[in-house]
Amino acid sequence: MSPLSPKPLKHFDGEIVIEDVDFFYPARPDTQILNKCSLVIPKGKKVALVGESGCGKSTILQLVERFYDVTDGRVLVGAERLDVRDLDLKEYRS
Repeated sequence: MSPLSPKPLKHFDGEIVIEDVDFFYPARPDTQILNKCSLVIPKGKKVALVGESGCGKSTILQLVERFYDVTDGRVLVGAERLDVRDLDLKEYRS
């Protein structure tokens, strides 16, 4: 997406929604890391991601922090459920 006019994230309350996310690392386009992954992390809750090595735990964090963009699906944050691709990256990460 990378909008020319990014939306401001007025207040990040801690809610994170991962919605039907597919992801392939650009360096490994033949290996799907996430397939229709969905997860809701409500504000104020502690969540642990557990699983075998290579199952996508770190990838989910990298997508939330927007070190990568999803191949398909959306990562939404805040009560407004804004797509992280619509936010100003520097402001979002701060």
